[in-house]
Amino acid sequence: MKKTVISMKNPQSIKQKKAAIYVRCSSDEAKKEGYSPETQKERIQQSIEGNGWQTNNNYIYSDIGFSGSTDKRPELQRLLRDARNKEFNIVIVYRMDRFFRNLRLLLNTVAELRN
Repeated sequence: MKKTVISMKNPQSIKQKKAAIYVRCSSDEAKKEGYSPETQKERIQQSIEGNGWQTNNNYIYSDIGFSGSTDKRPELQRLLRDARNKEFNIVIVYRMDRFFRNLRLLLNTVAELRN
């Protein structure tokens, strides 16, 4: 699996990792290419369990039908709001392009998550 973990703090300083899951799919092509929303979520949850991390349904963020080239996605905004409230300490995405397709937006968001 090509999971990507974005740690919000130094991973060694985190005793119990609470994980957020972010899933994005902008078209039916994703289903054909093997990374449907269901597949993304299932593989990420397997990774969470395999690493002994915790999550719950409140920390599953799913933007279906939204492009990865913008940060104007409702569930992404909810994820960022919850991150500011320190509700979890890592974000896991299936592939980096499921999080962002715009490098500037990706870098800005990762910097915000780490603050």
